[in-house]
Amino acid sequence: MSSAIIDMGSNTIRLCVFDFRDGTIETVFSQKKAVGLAGYIRNRELEPDGILRVCEALKWFRNLALKFVQESDIHVFATAALREITNRTDALSAIHSETGLLPETLSGDEEAYLDFVGFTYGSKLSGGFLIDIGGASTELVRFSGGLPEKKISLPVGCLRLYSEYMSGPIISRQEKKSMLRKIRRLFDTFDWSGDRCFTLIGVGGTVRTALKLSMILFDADRSGVSFTAENVRVLRKMFENSSPGIFHALYKAAPDRALTIYPGLLILEEAVGRLDCAEICVSRRGVREGFYIDRVLKFHRDNLDCR
Repeated sequence: MSSAIIDMGSNTIRLCVFDFRDGTIETVFSQKKAVGLAGYIRNRELEPDGILRVCEALKWFRNLALKFVQESDIHVFATAALREITNRTDALSAIHSETGLLPETLSGDEEAYLDFVGFTYGSKLSGGFLIDIGGASTELVRFSGGLPEKKISLPVGCLRLYSEYMSGPIISRQEKKSMLRKIRRLFDTFDWSGDRCFTLIGVGGTVRTALKLSMILFDADRSGVSFTAENVRVLRKMFENSSPGIFHALYKAAPDRALTIYPGLLILEEAVGRLDCAEICVSRRGVREGFYIDRVLKFHRDNLDCR
């Protein structure tokens, strides 16, 4: 059973074609475009140029998807880029009229839950803490016994922080101070009582980029799965000091993250500190897989074979 999932994130739009056979989910095809939707939001409205960028990308992805699946098997969802804007109805109407695709806008709670579903399907880990650092939001999920205990979506992400506080890739002391103030204020709204974990499960481009940088600069886990929490602090300081080699390594690892990796690291470091964790394990599955499982395959949580 093949389906195409298009994820409209605040920073990138990604197409994944999934196939489900014998209880296993396989990624048949994957492609992404850096669109930076969060940069087109002014006064909580998505600007006409932003809507145009969305339509161009969706038409391109639709044509790609049709090489693999039928029209009825193309599913689109949007996260923080669309759920927070005041002109969402008009924007969705324009997108639907231009592309023939109508994105489902996920609430923050739904996004956090689908992150959990995507990660835990097929995983032997029944408890832990998960973080998904996106362009405009960050999702936190504490789970135990294979079920989510606490979850929240916070309106802070790497692209949003860059757009609001930074003027370029070189970070000033005041920019860092302003970003940390916002991160900590929003993190304070989550109930961290009793939350400690050795390994933090990470989803999203920030943690994937941090892993790649750790592999290039620090000879991190060659299995490409995890890196130490200490690396987050070291990478953050290297960017602050414009250390030799850090931008060269970034351009090798993820050039599209040149402007957003530093604020993403600030968010990740704050989570690491509050959880007192020692390492970050990068999940290959997240909200897209969760959407496919929950919305397309229509599995109920109690029927998922998470162990």
